[in-house]
Amino acid sequence: MSSIISRLQKRDVNLPLHGLSFVLSGVKPSIAESIINLGGEVIDEVGRHVINRSNVEGKLFFISHATCRRKLKYILAVAHGVPMLHYSWVEELAAQQKGEDPPNPFDSDLFERKRLPVGLSIKTG
Repeated sequence: MSSIISRLQKRDVNLPLHGLSFVLSGVKPSIAESIINLGGEVIDEVGRHVINRSNVEGKLFFISHATCRRKLKYILAVAHGVPMLHYSWVEELAAQQKGEDPPNPFDSDLFERKRLPVGLSIKTG
């Protein structure tokens, strides 16, 4: 993903993802574009940002595919307690944005359905 994309962000405070940052792993570039179009910021170089509880809580989210659970970004997100969501969460918000009602990124039903696992079951692997 181009670092240019990470610097582009919509500054409209009425957009649903305004003020939120996202780390992506294993997703198509269209997901980054959707995040930006919804007002969010995409962080493409995690090493440049200091990640601690005070600047993560409620502001930083991890978007990925469940099959990426062994990648370093996924493991770091788990270790730092960053909320982890399946990329389809962004797709659903983008689809809702085209409707009459503005999307709510913190809709508890949608948020819970799209959360990624933070560990593996001992029984099922």
